[in-house]
Amino acid sequence: MDEILDFYFALDEPMRRDPAGQPLEGFLLRLTGQQLVWQKPEFYGLSRSIALLQQTTPTKAPRTVKPGWGMQVLGCSLTEYVGIAQLLFGAATKMDGRFDPSGSTAT
Repeated sequence: MDEILDFYFALDEPMRRDPAGQPLEGFLLRLTGQQLVWQKPEFYGLSRSIALLQQTTPTKAPRTVKPGWGMQVLGCSLTEYVGIAQLLFGAATKMDGRFDPSGSTAT
């Protein structure tokens, strides 16, 4: 991971050469193009896990995803795991990143 970050930071950034006070439009446009593409709701990725791992017929026999793998790896089914993840994510989002298992909304 560190090597990937080093490569990213070694990229030439034209803003470093621009005179002070130069408009930041180019930088913001590039940043927007890099970041906003990924601004998708997390629920899509979680639900996709079920579609890929349970509802897709593989073209070859899987070597690692065998019947009962969810219980062995996750301690529950993949559907239960995704449902719990969505519940916790929704609760933590509503509470500004905090999750209180007691259900109290007091801060």
